[in-house]
Amino acid sequence: MDQSAAGQFNARNGRDGLFLRYARSRAREFWTRQSMTLMGAIAVGAAASVWLGIVAGLTALAGEVLDCTVLVYILRHTKDGVVSVTARKIALVTAILQAITIAICVAICWRGIGLAEAEFFAAAFLMSAVINAGVVRRHFREGASAKLAVYVLTICALVSGDLARMPANSLATGGFFLGTLVIMAYTSTLFIMALEKGQAERLRFEQALLAEREALDTSRRELASAGQRAERLALVAQHASDSVIVTDATGRIEWVNAAFSTITGYSFAEAYGQMPGTILNGPETSPEALAALIAAQRDGVPCRVEIQNRTKDGRLVWMEISMSPVLGADGVPEVFVAVERDVTQSKAHAAAMVRAQLAAE
Repeated sequence: MDQSAAGQFNARNGRDGLFLRYARSRAREFWTRQSMTLMGAIAVGAAASVWLGIVAGLTALAGEVLDCTVLVYILRHTKDGVVSVTARKIALVTAILQAITIAICVAICWRGIGLAEAEFFAAAFLMSAVINAGVVRRHFREGASAKLAVYVLTICALVSGDLARMPANSLATGGFFLGTLVIMAYTSTLFIMALEKGQAERLRFEQALLAEREALDTSRRELASAGQRAERLALVAQHASDSVIVTDATGRIEWVNAAFSTITGYSFAEAYGQMPGTILNGPETSPEALAALIAAQRDGVPCRVEIQNRTKDGRLVWMEISMSPVLGADGVPEVFVAVERDVTQSKAHAAAMVRAQLAAE
């Protein structure tokens, strides 16, 4: 697989890559979050006073602007996808400050309105903030964990203060409200845990998919390379001056080159599926040479012999045969390749030289 895909995956899911994704997402969804801020401010203004709603809205907006401004600055000044330790620390501080502004807004709604419904509204708003922090905890763990700590301390402080001031005859109502908050907190925790588990499983799935793609690409490249090599070898064999015969594991001819047809007179169609000995061996063929070829084929080992064959038109030719097995993955021969060189003239010349030497003597 090309390095760019693996590099992009690692960069995207590494510590710095996740932080940069968090920063981009925070900046991109800034105005979407402000719609919730506006609705909360309007609710506070309608239930209590306009000025209280404005204060709550501006407080939340200030925290968002500070946090997103810092994150955008980090994005613009980060080179090669490496986030500095200082940048992370600054982002952590602004994340805590942004969480504190949310806590102030919740406290304003909780204490400033004086209605039980407002407390439920504030608790629901705080739970949405908790879920939002849990969603991004994988991307910026220290920042999200700090936000969650601020939110937990906020709800604990508000509830403790209410219980401390609550008359004895109202403790049942307070207990019911506290139980509701506990259920909301438990639900939020389960949601965050399930979300993080799903994110981890998705990451493992993407890694497995990437590894499978890498293996597939490697196999495809190897197959293409093997195909190119096979084409070159076939081209060489096809135009070789020596006869080339490819037989299967049983010894039957699967392929011959043009030189085979030139030397023996048998075309590819005539030779295909035949045993070489059936069409080439004659009474003059040496039994010892045949036995050596058969033994080499049986044992799956290379063999080199000289053998006399008879061509289609009846000529006798001497062939120097070099046969080699091609083994499969299990070590068993799949095919045999035999390169046969016509040595008839060289043997005749050697015999003539011997006769001439004898005559001279």
